[in-house]
Amino acid sequence: MGERVVINPASAAPSEAPPRVVPLDYGHGGRASDWWRKFSAAFAERAAGAIQFLGMMIGLIGGVRQLVFAIGLAFLAGGLADALSHGHDDAVIAKSFGGFLIGLVLPVPKRKG
Repeated sequence: MGERVVINPASAAPSEAPPRVVPLDYGHGGRASDWWRKFSAAFAERAAGAIQFLGMMIGLIGGVRQLVFAIGLAFLAGGLADALSHGHDDAVIAKSFGGFLIGLVLPVPKRKG
């Protein structure tokens, strides 16, 4: 309101200079913040993909119950091998891995309900 409107700029009298335009730099940080933003975005994207892949693999194995059963059987087999082997670590590792594989193969009954 109260401003002068000029349709033909050639006929306008240059009475005053236009105000200086100051650019707004919102959201434009320095190099350090740009690096961190790129790194955190890439890390979040890869973490989301890894979690999705892990969920698919747990479903393929047979579910969380099957995985927990296999880990528990691996601990039991490793503990038994440690008690019987008298300090042979190779036997403990082999029995633990074997117990884990057997735990993945043995079917765990589904919960009723």
